[in-house]
Amino acid sequence: MLNGSIEFKSVEGEGTTFTVSFRRVYDQAINSSRQTPVNSLSDDNHYSSSGKDNEPDRNKDVTVLIVEDNDDLRQYLGKTFSPEYNVILMPTADDALSYLSDEYPDLIISDVMMPGTQGDDFCRAVKDNPETAGIPVILLTANAGHDSIVTGLQKGADDYIAKPFSIEILKLKVRGAIENRNRLRSYLLKQAVIKVTSDKTTNGMVGADDNRTEPDLSISDRKFMERITEIVVSNMSETDFSIDILCREMAMSRTLLYGRLKSLTGKAPQEFIRILCLERAADLLRQGMSVTDVAEATGFINAKYFSTIFKKQFGVQPSKFIEKG
Repeated sequence: MLNGSIEFKSVEGEGTTFTVSFRRVYDQAINSSRQTPVNSLSDDNHYSSSGKDNEPDRNKDVTVLIVEDNDDLRQYLGKTFSPEYNVILMPTADDALSYLSDEYPDLIISDVMMPGTQGDDFCRAVKDNPETAGIPVILLTANAGHDSIVTGLQKGADDYIAKPFSIEILKLKVRGAIENRNRLRSYLLKQAVIKVTSDKTTNGMVGADDNRTEPDLSISDRKFMERITEIVVSNMSETDFSIDILCREMAMSRTLLYGRLKSLTGKAPQEFIRILCLERAADLLRQGMSVTDVAEATGFINAKYFSTIFKKQFGVQPSKFIEKG
């Protein structure tokens, strides 16, 4: 990043000399501080790892927010998780809260002891805000005392890890939290589909885990899903229904609505609406309604386009679906 170089000379049995060189930029040294983030050398706080984006196991759609005031540890954590996730780095809790006003990450890893707002208070702010309450939070702390852990958990932390910690254990905990989030996504999407079908059956994008125990879900997230599903269902036949209308009805910005819905269901708003419309269309076809009437009832102006995306979802044309049903 600083256009430096490293050279070495080594003689077996005698020793090795390493030389680290940097190009001179300033006539005078400039003052710095430990709180100046290394991130400031780049355009933003997004940590990307070169050569990793095409890995098949990379969760490109999963965003992990890391809040850590120690520059070295923050960069180390960014380097550790960036091959697998989309990583956002923040040096303070106040910076993280500002970020959360417009964005919705899938998971937060935060130090506890930080200048300004402490990590456990930051966790409480996240959990007390209905818009962010559903985001899992893992706290890192050098104070492993019983009282400190109890305090962190009381303030809403989903997990608590004492420093120094095993990076492998932290990676496993993050992976477990993401897997739980994926199971929650499947459940919430299925529940939304059930609300638009009369026979309570599902097809296409939704898995068939009928016997799974209902997962833990915050009241805020449950109300969010109920409200957004209700709005989509009530406007399903309106051909001019749009994301802008949905955002206005939900009283949320496009960015926040997108982030929260994507985190909860794994689907962007447009895809979420399309899935509900197509599942409702399949239900109406089972009831004997004509393809043209079904397309109109689910907000599709062009019956040909409706047939195309219906086949993409269910594998057959609507007319064949009727015969098959």
